[in-house]
Amino acid sequence: NMFGQKPPIPEYKVAAIQKSRFILLHYGTFKAGWDWLILLATFYVAVTVPYNVCFTVGWGRDEGSSTTSRSPPSVSDILVEILFILGKNQLH
Repeated sequence: NMFGQKPPIPEYKVAAIQKSRFILLHYGTFKAGWDWLILLATFYVAVTVPYNVCFTVGWGRDEGSSTTSRSPPSVSDILVEILFILGKNQLH
């Protein structure tokens, strides 16, 4: 009814919130530590990639060979790649 009584306000039941232990807080300690770890890994990549390009990959070109010998990735490089893969999966 347009001018009659207002409909009653629905009553909501208040239940106790059960928080799962697998939910991480957005501003929690773990999230802050994860963000610092990603930042340090980004700085590591920003330093090591130009270093490797300038000083390690280019040495085979001086001898006239068309193929350059590449050293296998170090353990730290592999760990940083895994860290970035896990970080990408965390966003989705």
